[in-house]
Amino acid sequence: MLVVLDNASKAEQVRPLLMGCSTCGVLITSRQRLAALAGAELVNLSPMAEMEALNLLQSLAGAERLQANDDMARRIVTLCGRLPLAVRIAGAFLRQKHHWSLGEYAKQIANEQQRLQQLNFDQWDVQASFNLSYDALGDDDRRLFQMMGVMPQDFGMPLVAGVMKSESANIKAGIERLIDAQLLEPLADQRYRYHDLMRLFALGKLTDNEKAQTQQSIIDWYVQGASFFDNALTVGRRKQTAEQLGVDEATFEQTALSWFEGERNNLLLASTWLKEQARYDQLSSFVSNLTNFFKRRSYWLDWVDTHELALDAARQTTNKTAEGQMLNNLGLVYDSQGRWDEAIQCYEQSLAVKRELGDRHGEAQTLNNLGLVYKDQGRWDEAIQCYEQSLAVYRELGDRHGEGLTLENLGDVYFKRLNFVKAIDYWDESLEKLHPDSPEFKRLQQKLAQMRSPRQITLGCFPGVGVLLFFIFNLVRGHWLIATITGMAAIGFITYRLWQIRR
Repeated sequence: MLVVLDNASKAEQVRPLLMGCSTCGVLITSRQRLAALAGAELVNLSPMAEMEALNLLQSLAGAERLQANDDMARRIVTLCGRLPLAVRIAGAFLRQKHHWSLGEYAKQIANEQQRLQQLNFDQWDVQASFNLSYDALGDDDRRLFQMMGVMPQDFGMPLVAGVMKSESANIKAGIERLIDAQLLEPLADQRYRYHDLMRLFALGKLTDNEKAQTQQSIIDWYVQGASFFDNALTVGRRKQTAEQLGVDEATFEQTALSWFEGERNNLLLASTWLKEQARYDQLSSFVSNLTNFFKRRSYWLDWVDTHELALDAARQTTNKTAEGQMLNNLGLVYDSQGRWDEAIQCYEQSLAVKRELGDRHGEAQTLNNLGLVYKDQGRWDEAIQCYEQSLAVYRELGDRHGEGLTLENLGDVYFKRLNFVKAIDYWDESLEKLHPDSPEFKRLQQKLAQMRSPRQITLGCFPGVGVLLFFIFNLVRGHWLIATITGMAAIGFITYRLWQIRR
């Protein structure tokens, strides 16, 4: 005999009905995990696979009808969240309303505010099924369940604790009760999510004002988190912040990267929410705090999307300061992508804005960035011109650090042009400006040490030696004209290189 016990609420309810013989079995369905039943095998039922859901819908609504419009059939099962009850309701409705097209029905249930009400047919009702589990919750758990409906697609416990303004231990216990009630799905790394229909059910329990307040709290949590953890990815602030926290820099940096990585999709969502709420000034500073992370992980598309969003917002409100900063940041990512024309265009626009505002420091910074693009393209004269203008502004402002970085960039250009003497002169001057404890100072010291090493000096003579061997080869073969030209070139190069080494 097989006994089926449907929709059991607790272990005590079914224990008297269990048979103790090996020839009989019991199949129990429940919204709760009946872990207290000894010897029971627990099977968690997740939403159906897409093909399973399509087969169920097809068995109810008719194979020919669905096969003729496969894309819309897939759309319907997706809107049903591949939940068996919801798919069954959709199939029964389409079977009765044979004059309805699949497109009409998909459009009807696409509205999130009305979807749960539409998934109701005869004695089947998705919302009523959810209510059975919801009604069994205590008041605190109901409130937690409702508030988490506003959360992004997946979220962690720290976000919930921050929004609920409650102790993590209490939140953790409440979350576990929601998981046991099959109202919340656990993911890896202590993250969670709602089934699409369950999220709509939770949102339906909140007023519009409660939704707005909760979303506001979620945004604030991400804004504060991005601002704090960006300190760990900014060289000038990492050491100081780590000392204040009493942790080492490497641990602080790794914690920040893990936080940004784990919340990456939700950070993008938060920037969209800020734009929708017209919090434009906050949007600009928020996305600026994401640039270090995007740069470290090469998330160029995320960088572009968030900054174009903020740039559009800045222009809508004629916020010139934010506009100049967003253009400058976009120039950085376009340069990293090799989109040099777009980078130059952004920098030139940013330069115009900063000059209009009288932002001399921003002007020098943008000129420096513009010089980097020209240097990457091998446009040496234009790069030098930008760096010299930037250097003049930094000297006028008395900014020794900015002056040192610009001098280093000038040295890099002359090094690329094989003018090693001038390159070293600029690098030496840069060292005088940079603070000895700064990472830029240490990096430049290493660069100069390598430049002046015997190995580097020897390698620098190789081109001249090569030309000299070519001269000897042509001399032996009797190619007098070629030998004369190459001989003069070899002597000139080696003489110039020896003079550089002497310097």
